[in-house]
Amino acid sequence: MTMNYFPDEKLLIESDNKVLVLTTHRVRFDSMEGGLAVRKELISILLEELASCAITRASYPILLLLALAGVVLAVVVEGASIVGIALAILFTGGFFLSQRQVLLLSSAGSKIQVNIAGMTLQSVREFIDEIEKAKNQRYLA
Repeated sequence: MTMNYFPDEKLLIESDNKVLVLTTHRVRFDSMEGGLAVRKELISILLEELASCAITRASYPILLLLALAGVVLAVVVEGASIVGIALAILFTGGFFLSQRQVLLLSSAGSKIQVNIAGMTLQSVREFIDEIEKAKNQRYLA
């Protein structure tokens, strides 16, 4: 569904997959249409209400420690080499598969959280720069 714009609102930038849109008045995340997304949301934050922008990266290094324990098990315990190696591979794969980077846009009452896998860090930084410029323009206008 297309977004209904305010009379003096203009599109500034949007993500490649078109789920995240920045206009002269708001930031909008819309994952309601199509795709295989597990999370179906429509969140809109007016620029005046936007409090912060952040890029966060989550990983679970404990999985690497468990992989190391699997290697130690394979080397130290006689007859457990296959199990130890399988655990090491499983936990190492889990570590890499569980990593994720997120763009987080917050207001006092809501937040927009977008998985930025597949986007370059430069394009995400440009998006944040555009948000900051648009927010500043709203104060100057």
